[in-house]
Order: sequence, then structure tokens, then C-alpha cells
Amino acid sequence: MSQRRSLLLAGALLLGLGVLAWQKAWISPVRLFKAPPEPRGDTVLFVVLDSVRADRSSVCGYERPTTPTLEHLAKEQGWSTACRAYAPGSWTLPSHASYFTGLEVPEHGAHSLAAGGQALGQNTSEQVRPLGPEPQTLAEHFLSQGYDTVSVSGNPVVSAASGLTRGFEEVRAPSRFGSWYGADLTRQLQHALEVGSSRDKPLFLFLNIADAHVPWGPVPNGLDWVPARPGLDWGQGTLWADFLGGRMGPDERSALLGHLGDVYDYGVSRADQTLAEALDLLQDWKRLGPGSRIVITSDHGEYLGEDGLLDHGHYLGEPNNQVFLLSSQGGPLLEPISALAVHGLLRDGALPEPLPRVRAAAFPHVQRSEWTEGKWFTRTSAAEWRADQKVMWSDEEGWTEGLVGKRSAAAPDPDLSVYVSAILESGSSVGEVDADLSEMLRAAGYMEE
Repeated sequence: MSQRRSLLLAGALLLGLGVLAWQKAWISPVRLFKAPPEPRGDTVLFVVLDSVRADRSSVCGYERPTTPTLEHLAKEQGWSTACRAYAPGSWTLPSHASYFTGLEVPEHGAHSLAAGGQALGQNTSEQVRPLGPEPQTLAEHFLSQGYDTVSVSGNPVVSAASGLTRGFEEVRAPSRFGSWYGADLTRQLQHALEVGSSRDKPLFLFLNIADAHVPWGPVPNGLDWVPARPGLDWGQGTLWADFLGGRMGPDERSALLGHLGDVYDYGVSRADQTLAEALDLLQDWKRLGPGSRIVITSDHGEYLGEDGLLDHGHYLGEPNNQVFLLSSQGGPLLEPISALAVHGLLRDGALPEPLPRVRAAAFPHVQRSEWTEGKWFTRTSAAEWRADQKVMWSDEEGWTEGLVGKRSAAAPDPDLSVYVSAILESGSSVGEVDADLSEMLRAAGYMEE
């Protein structure tokens, strides 16, 4: 690393006070513990800004100032940045499992279990398989290298029930979405550092910041870029199903989408603010320095009415899978790039060779299909992104899409055939439902009570 890049990185890791001096603060830092007196700058930090779309992030050119912290890192501190990164899964579990293991979704098998329309008719409840015990996770790798390993997640799926926390010695996650946003997550991070990190060992820290995930909190008065709005939560009510089922009039649909866009954008800005607070706290704890290795991405995006869809998971459109990727080191990031590359950037401090193919898998959802009377959520899908086009496959139908969305029918792409076969095999082996994982997903709001 050149002297210039070292200086840039050192400056980036001191961004907290500089950013917060001009950024409007929505949460106040709470210092519960005394920071350790001896600095340790050899931290490996992995941050997932849950549910954050690239095209709703100002770091990637969005007109609203949703991600000033990421902008500071990318544009002022020179971090490697990609805005055409693609999550390997369509929702939390498969994407995180890929990030932690370096494996594609059909290889690790942690995802929804339903092979397609026929299987949907044979199942009455959603079935999900957790990450199994075999693939080594990043936490297990760093634990074997003598690191303290700490996971703090605002997303309840990143917990022991999902298998995602193997190798973490200190694990903190809520029981439901919405309970650890903003200052609440920062407090949990403070507690975790006090309990789970020592002064004489390096630290591997995973942080999931879920402020952009439903339920979205209210937008307060006084912001000059977004109007005040009440909070919004799909819950198990009729709002979500009425939209997807075509049971809303044009005015009602338009009002819902305007409300949704505003609370989502504010949630993204809150996630970015929480990131600034977390970096500030780690700086106070003397856990960041020029030797630190930091990677920031998202696990998926969010449909905000595009293609008639809301929410995320089970589809591979750009709103669902296009995310950003920032790295404090590792060289330029060519686009498109699979966000699966975070595994090598974190473990080795360099991009993996060869780079993983830019592709993703999605599976059906039984209950959501029933809620929309079979209109949505009934297909198994695969996608691969290339320089100027996207190749898709969905239940025996293949096509290509230009970057502006123009679709052309095509035979199933031969380059996707092996991947598709692996997806079908992985998705059809239903087996036993994991009781602990099902209970956790119900509590988190992913499955019907």
C-alpha cells in the first residue's frame, strides 16, 4: 500500500467527528464504558447495511442525501467502491451465508426450500434450511487465527438458529426487526465490545445495521430533503397483499408508493448515520487504524413498486439485488461484481482469484403466493450479470435483459445450465423443517404465526 493510500485510509477511519460535525444527527452517542487505553488498529470489520439499494444511495448518485458517510469514504477518502455489485441471494439468510462462507447459494444450501409451482401445491407452510455445520465461516477462520469474534446485528435472522453465528464468541441480535435501530444498536455494540473484546487480541467484528429494513420508523419534521411521514409496517395486514393483488385504486397505489419511498429513504439515511456512530465508537475504543480491514455492503435491496412488487426476496430484479460494495483496501473494483467478493476482501485483504461469477438464486414463497392468490412468489429463478446485459432463467423460461430493462426471449443460457441444475437440486431437498429457525423467523415477522 502506497504512503498516500495509507494516509487516506488513516484519515477515513477518523471520519466520525468530521462527518457528524456537518451531518444532521438523529441519535446521540451514549458512552457507557471506558475505552481501552492501548490502541489496536488491526481490526477486521464487516458491515452489512441491511436492505439498502444501490440506486437509493447517494454514494451511487441518488439525488437525496441518504448516505453521506459512505460518500465520505468513497469520494473523499478514496475507498474502493462499486455501485454495480450484486447480492448472491434474494434475502438475508442466503446472502449472509454466502458472505460468511465464500460459497454460492446452492453450494451452502441455506435458503427457502421449494422447487417451484408444483412444490408450492404440495406444501402448506414455508420451509427454510439454516446454514449447516460443514462450511468454515469467516468467524471460525478468524477465531482460529487468535481473534476475538463479535457479531452485533439489528436483523434477528443473524442468530444461532440460522447457523450464521458459528465462530462468533459474542453474539447479539434482537427477537424482532425494529427493536435495535439507531442508538439501540450502538448501545449493543458498546456492551459487546466491553464483554467480547480483549485488549491484547485483534478483533473480527460483524455489524448488521437494519434501519432500512421494514418496519420503517416515522420521518420527523424539519428535514429539508424528505417530508415528515408516519412510520410504515407491512405486518400481516392487508396493505401489502392488496397492492400485490391489484385490489388498490390508482390514487391509493400512488399515495402508498410515495409514502413508502419517503420512509425507506429515511431508513437508508438512518442506517448511514448508525454506521457513522459505530465508526466513531470504534475510534473511541482505539480499534481502528491504518492496519484495519473494512468492507461495507448490503445483503439485498427492496422493491418499492417496480414491476408491481413490494418488499424483497424471491425475485432477482435490480431493485432486489443491486447493492454497493466499499472496501478500505483491495484495489479497484471492476463492475459488475459479485458482492460475494467480500469474503476474500475480509479474509485475505484482497479480491479472490478468480473473481466469483456475478449471479444469484431465488426461491418461491408458499405463504406469500397464497396471500396474492398465486399471482406472485411462485418461481425458482437464477440470474447472471455481465458487462452489458443480464441473463435470466425462471422455471424453464430463459431470457436476456439489457441494462435499461429491454427483454428478449431466449433459450436457457448454456453458461447458466450447471448453476440452474444446482439450484433445482438444492431447492428440492426439503427434508425436515428446522424448528428453532422456524420459530425465530416467525418471531422476526418472516413467517406467519
